[in-house]
Amino acid sequence: MFLAASSGERTRNTRSVLPALEQIGEATLYSDFYSVRLLRLLKPNANVAVWFHARFDTNEIVIHEQPAEHSGAYVLLDRQLEKIYTSPSSYEISLPATIAEPPADWKIVWTERAYGDGSVTRTLLESMRNVLGKLPEGSALRVRGVRYIADMIDNDRATLYQVP
Repeated sequence: MFLAASSGERTRNTRSVLPALEQIGEATLYSDFYSVRLLRLLKPNANVAVWFHARFDTNEIVIHEQPAEHSGAYVLLDRQLEKIYTSPSSYEISLPATIAEPPADWKIVWTERAYGDGSVTRTLLESMRNVLGKLPEGSALRVRGVRYIADMIDNDRATLYQVP
């Protein structure tokens, strides 16, 4: 699973945050299990820790660390990568409130979308979704195609926060 996740569209944001990580120095960066594994490969000297991961056998998210308890720490919340846990085409696990809505006092340091507004890829995918939406209701191609594209481009933002 990790190899598939680390090479696919799910990791666009985790890979693109690397330049922003240069500014955090020795501070600890917390993120989901898959982002941490990828960051350890791409930036071996980074001080990264797992914030949460899933227990797939019980269909629940397990919190490993509480970043909010570590003043000055950073948190990468990659909505694109967390779809491994939450999407209908995956495990459909609900995220705890502490992950779904980060504390309001966390400062946003960096944010990006996996498929940026106006990008060729987003424009193409949105056009494809519109075309598929014109197919007959309930057709397998329409249902699967629209779901697949939505899974890629909806809620695809990643945000790097600093804990006060």
